[in-house]
Amino acid sequence: MIIRDLMFRTSLLTVFYSTTKIEHKPELKFSMSEMIDYVKHLRRNGEPTATLKNKKHLFMEYHNYNVQTPMHYRFLMMLVANLVGTIITNPIDV
Repeated sequence: MIIRDLMFRTSLLTVFYSTTKIEHKPELKFSMSEMIDYVKHLRRNGEPTATLKNKKHLFMEYHNYNVQTPMHYRFLMMLVANLVGTIITNPIDV
C-alpha cells in the first residue's frame, strides 16, 4: 500500500510540475507616494541611506502567480499519471 501511494504521489506531482507553466508577477503593494513617504520617514528617523531601491523588498508582493497551462491539459496528464501508477503498482498491490 505504501509503495502504491508513494508511486501515485510521485507521479502526480512530477506530471503536475513538469507540465504546468507558472508565470510569476511581482506587484507593488503600495502607491508611489506611500513608498516615498515611508523612505522620507526612515531618513528623518536616522536611516540616511534609505532609498527606494534598498527597500524594494518591503514594497513588492512576490506571491502572485498565474498558471498558464489549460486546466483540461493538466487533468489529462493527471489521468495518464494515475494510469501509469496503477499499471506499475498493480502486481504489487494484488
